Amino acid sequence: MEQYHGVELDPPVKTRFAEIGTPVAVFAGGRDFEGTQLWAKRLADQAPTASLFTAPDADHYPMFSDPGQFERFLREAVANPG
Repeated sequence: MEQYHGVELDPPVKTRFAEIGTPVAVFAGGRDFEGTQLWAKRLADQAPTASLFTAPDADHYPMFSDPGQFERFLREAVANPG
């Protein structure tokens, strides 16, 4: 892009997960990028009502790499939102 239209938050989002007031269901693939797994864990650890589900055989596209686990995760998250 020729021009940046975004606005940086101060403080940055990565330091504000504790402010999230709604339940958060976090999915991490065991074969996903290490950085993505670390962010998933960070969000789950810092957001007050977050839960982390890790599917060992899933990668960055769990709906394709492990569709059964991904479907179970979604169904559980919808059935028990908080």
